[in-house]
Amino acid sequence: SALFKAAKNEKVAMLLAQDFTQERWRSAAAKNGFALVERKRYDEAAAFFLFAGRPAEALRVLSRNLEDFQLALFIGKVI
Repeated sequence: SALFKAAKNEKVAMLLAQDFTQERWRSAAAKNGFALVERKRYDEAAAFFLFAGRPAEALRVLSRNLEDFQLALFIGKVI
């Protein structure tokens, strides 16, 4: 969150400072993930899907859109 504050991206910094165990913030993270996929910002989308508790979506984005199979495999193993 501090990194996004330093880059003057206050909205993302505020979102990342939230408690993602609450359904409200998990839903917001998922919506942002889908919006980022539409904008072709796949690495950020995968991160937001992980925050939302949707690892399958994150792995799909990493493998299909980014074609980074090694990262998808690594994250799949870590989760």
